[in-house]
Amino acid sequence: MKAIVIEDKTRMSFETTMRVDALSKLNHLEFLSLQNVNCSGSLKYLSGELGYLIWHKYPFVCLPPGFQSVNLVELILPKSNIKILWDGKKVIFLIILFTFLFI
Repeated sequence: MKAIVIEDKTRMSFETTMRVDALSKLNHLEFLSLQNVNCSGSLKYLSGELGYLIWHKYPFVCLPPGFQSVNLVELILPKSNIKILWDGKKVIFLIILFTFLFI
């Protein structure tokens, strides 16, 4: 599985509940978007292939300790409980994009 998008459009106080334990078993996930979803369980792993992580109200204080952020392009965690991105030290590869406009 390459992508998961779950959004509860009813906006009725997070009526949809999802156990996030299963996400730890998805090794090739590249895109994850969870919006207006109440989550339960624990998250021990996120795919190293993850390029886009959008999670409204991310319930944990940090990303899983083994998460390899090499492919991460976009990280959007509005209204989350996150305090630090991860415990310990990580090497981060930064790609800086320059846009040149020629008129």
